[in-house]
Amino acid sequence: MTKSTLDYLAEHAQTRPDDLAVYDRGEKASFRKFYEDVRRTAVALERLDLIAGDIVVIEYDGLYRSWLLHLACEALCVATSHFATEKHFGEISSLVQHSALVVHNLIPVTGALPTLLADDAWWTALLDEPVPASFPYRQPNPDTIVRIATSSGTTGTTKFIPLTAANFEERLRLYDFRLDFGPHTRHLLSIGFGMQAAHIHATMCLRAGGICFHVGESTVDRAIAEVRPNHIMFLPVFLPSLMALGENAQAVRDIAISITGGRVPTEMRRSLEKELGYRFIESYATNEASAISDIDINGLGTILPGFEVEVVDDLDRNLPFSEIGYIRVKGPAVTPAYLFEDGATQRMYRDGWFYPGDLGSIPAPGKLKLLGRGDDLVNIFGIKHNALDIEHNLNSLSGINDSAIVVGTKEDGTDMLWVGLVLSDGADLQSLQDQITEALPENIGATWMCEISHVPRTETGKIRRDLLKTNFETHFKQS
Repeated sequence: MTKSTLDYLAEHAQTRPDDLAVYDRGEKASFRKFYEDVRRTAVALERLDLIAGDIVVIEYDGLYRSWLLHLACEALCVATSHFATEKHFGEISSLVQHSALVVHNLIPVTGALPTLLADDAWWTALLDEPVPASFPYRQPNPDTIVRIATSSGTTGTTKFIPLTAANFEERLRLYDFRLDFGPHTRHLLSIGFGMQAAHIHATMCLRAGGICFHVGESTVDRAIAEVRPNHIMFLPVFLPSLMALGENAQAVRDIAISITGGRVPTEMRRSLEKELGYRFIESYATNEASAISDIDINGLGTILPGFEVEVVDDLDRNLPFSEIGYIRVKGPAVTPAYLFEDGATQRMYRDGWFYPGDLGSIPAPGKLKLLGRGDDLVNIFGIKHNALDIEHNLNSLSGINDSAIVVGTKEDGTDMLWVGLVLSDGADLQSLQDQITEALPENIGATWMCEISHVPRTETGKIRRDLLKTNFETHFKQS
């Protein structure tokens, strides 16, 4: 029988009861306290008549309390999902309608569904209760849904992705041999559980007996200086924070950094690896399949064990080595379908394969070259360019923290490239003009640039080009 996360936690609580397990915004929990609090929470949820197979939607309100609720639901064989903002709650209304309970605190929730206000008073009363002598604990079947991820992709249409117990364990196995977590691990959680990789990393750290840190609204550079982690997982957009460490940089060396949601600018990665000994773990991943390949500094991916990957044409015919086509994958980590959405399932799950909509090539057996999503290609005068490559080049320039491009339309109806740039403090667009022009493809044609405060992204870091284009259209007409 496969050991569950609760089994690992119980083992740590017995063998290392007083060792620190979680540090959440100043609150500390040992393995013993963590396990006792999970037992209390599971008993409290059982009183609400939850049954195996139910769905509970949880507001992500910091690490420790949210994790207690997730693990308590795991003990009851109840699937969990999350929301982090009022807007996010509105986007998952289809899931909420199928849920047995909504647990919230800071975000008001109204409607006919049962709700639980898990505020400070509720938690104080619960955690002051005696530790129950026994608590409900059911081992899930391999096909039991334990977690429901949400993804809006790049279009804003929310999809609900069910992870079975077998999917979840396979994803943990994939990360286990790549991350080398152990009792020595000090893992800094910079992203909430809405991102599947964040939940997986935290679970791996807990199972291995390491410490998970969450520092709330503190910036990444301050958090690193405060807790001295040896592992972090975050989006590339946070990387400039590493460059801002200043005098603290030398004191925080040899950090392993798991990156998801985009590429690390090559020169930045090379500099951080050489000067500070940082080790980057870049992945090509999707919510539906987890990490599929590890990506080296040159952008070449190595397909992870357990996955079968092919590149096919528009008729699903397998293409020869190095030819560009659509990526499809299969393996035990891949989820079986979407919930409440037959159309998307039929488009993206076919004949046992998952089609993520990404373009790539297989240059050699076991290797994968990712070129980006089909909707990450920009077509200017019939010539297709990979937007991710262009953005990667722009982000490598000094003075640019982030960037995004879309195809816009000039007054005469012809295409042109629209470029949005997030500049670092002290930088200005005019002084960077020549460098930006050199970083763009030679045959790109007319270009319009503007400074923006941020690049709109999904929770997994994908650029919302639909929102970006709408915003650009307004600014372009006014310019």
